Amino acid sequence: AACQRTLPRQMPHEEPPPPVPVMLNIYDIGTSGEVKMINRVLRPLGAGAFHCGVEVFGTEWSYGDYERGTGVFMCRPRICEGHTYSESVNMGKTSMSEDEFKTRMKTIEVRWQGADYDLLKQNCCHFCDEVLSLLNVACIPARVTNLANAVFSPRKLRRTCVVVAICTALAKN
Repeated sequence: AACQRTLPRQMPHEEPPPPVPVMLNIYDIGTSGEVKMINRVLRPLGAGAFHCGVEVFGTEWSYGDYERGTGVFMCRPRICEGHTYSESVNMGKTSMSEDEFKTRMKTIEVRWQGADYDLLKQNCCHFCDEVLSLLNVACIPARVTNLANAVFSPRKLRRTCVVVAICTALAKN
């Protein structure tokens, strides 16, 4: 018989994709030297004013304040317009395929609308943390989100405001 109705004993299987590195690219907000200086002072205290993006599959993904449509955008790694690149943090490796990642990002883009951007509650750092979770790698370092999180803790906020005020005064002199 030329036809066979039973399945072969072993199903052909695809090799899983090799693990791909995931980086968190951290920027000083804006391009002025003032923020860079403030971040230099705040960094030892575990805080700062940062923009960040997740680099995977040769592209950097982030989130911003856009009037219409999704706030999700992509750019060349470590070259996010309007911000000053500071450092990259290795977040581990993902076993997710590039196709699966792009499919899931389309779903995320719908939820992360630009008009919903909130400097303290829904910003690029929160977005990056969700993407890192999706990729099943490390969480975003606390120091990247500590300044925004300090607002929800009055004690931390007072201490952070004093440091920011001092740094701002020093930057102007």
